[in-house]
Amino acid sequence: MRTLLALICLATALRADEFDALYAQERTRVATDIAAYAKWCGKNGAKGSRDRAYEALLLFEPGHKNARRLLKYRWDKKSDAWVRRGKYTHPADRPGPAAEEATGRWRDLTELHARNVLKLIETIKDTRRAQALENLLLVAPDSFAARRENGELRVGDRWVLIETTTAPERRREIEQAARQALERAPKPGAEDLNAEDRKFGVPFPGAWRGRTWRGAGNVPQTEVQATVRVADAARPLFDAVFGGLNTKTGVVLNFYLLAGGKRAAEAALKKHPGYTDADREFAMALSGSWVPESYAFITWNKDPIQRADIVTRQATGVYMRTRFGITDSRGWIYEGVGLYFNYLLTGTRLTTSAKRTGYSQDPRALQEQERGVQFAKADWVELARRLFDKNPKPDLRLLVTKDVNTLSADDLLICYALTSYMLECRPKDTVKFLTAYGSGARIDDALVTHMGSDLPGFEKRVRRWMEERR
Repeated sequence: MRTLLALICLATALRADEFDALYAQERTRVATDIAAYAKWCGKNGAKGSRDRAYEALLLFEPGHKNARRLLKYRWDKKSDAWVRRGKYTHPADRPGPAAEEATGRWRDLTELHARNVLKLIETIKDTRRAQALENLLLVAPDSFAARRENGELRVGDRWVLIETTTAPERRREIEQAARQALERAPKPGAEDLNAEDRKFGVPFPGAWRGRTWRGAGNVPQTEVQATVRVADAARPLFDAVFGGLNTKTGVVLNFYLLAGGKRAAEAALKKHPGYTDADREFAMALSGSWVPESYAFITWNKDPIQRADIVTRQATGVYMRTRFGITDSRGWIYEGVGLYFNYLLTGTRLTTSAKRTGYSQDPRALQEQERGVQFAKADWVELARRLFDKNPKPDLRLLVTKDVNTLSADDLLICYALTSYMLECRPKDTVKFLTAYGSGARIDDALVTHMGSDLPGFEKRVRRWMEERR
């Protein structure tokens, strides 16, 4: 087995078992040094430094008797945990040379540990790396090298994530891209109805053709034209956000805006030969449907704002599928991106679904309207942050298993916050992550490879960002 010193010299790649053995060796070494340091502090009147050292030692040896005794801990059988016995007050070092020496000794001790751990984690790329770095920062929170490795910057008197400082500018860039996409969307041209349009048996006045989308409807034609332009803007915005990927569908996509609500929709869907009875029953539970075996979407929502929202959401969904292979079965990111893009393009973040069992039929979705979070001025990231202050807290492990049909109103806030972090803070990493994730990679594997940590580590970083952006 290679020694830690040899590893530091060679910086060679390690197998997982080699890493574990060498990391354990380093932890044993530093724990021994911390115990000796604490003993020295106690003998030289630096009791504050001693107790700080013992607190750090418990990270390595949770059952260390002397540390637990001096820090006034006892084992509570009822809760099966260490608890304070009485009030504990952290002591201060006695002023003098010993206190200054204690500070220097602790700095030397933690810097050596940081150098060893940072060298060691260069040799591994799985979840061990993130966990080792997290543990290091608990022992050496003032290590500049460790903070840099963790992607942090010193701002004033505190450390913050680098992405906390860069996200506002990235957000402005995305907003500018959305404005440009809307401004440059071509004015739709009038077209005659085709055979597919007539299958609904609805007397649409005509159709309007844009760059990527084509629309028809028996609603005001100005609304149809405006919706074509917004849907057309989704693709250039998608390309801008995800790095100029030139996302292509290969076909012209169609939508139909139907006035008259569900009664008119039921009559239209009965006339359309593409709908079976099961298809029609399925669609009528909602406010819109993709026409079976086609590239067309029809909505019969009575609200023109909701009609624009749902069509634009379909556009983003198409591009998520064609570019990344992300479908609505991965609801957290599919819906998160849809909400994010819609807010930029239509100013709305409404909740719609494409399946009978969707959250649009769930009474919990009414919470969203009651809270008013769909309105333009609401900060969904802040509302998501507050959810983590409640009990029970959001369960991301459960969230990432849901499709769009089982997402609750609170889930949608979390989806939006996660997407905001990814697009505003880690845009290049996000493209790589989505490519792997959409190709079938497990979420933890894709996160470790492209975001640097597994799902729990990713959650911690997002939550920290949400706190720092306040």
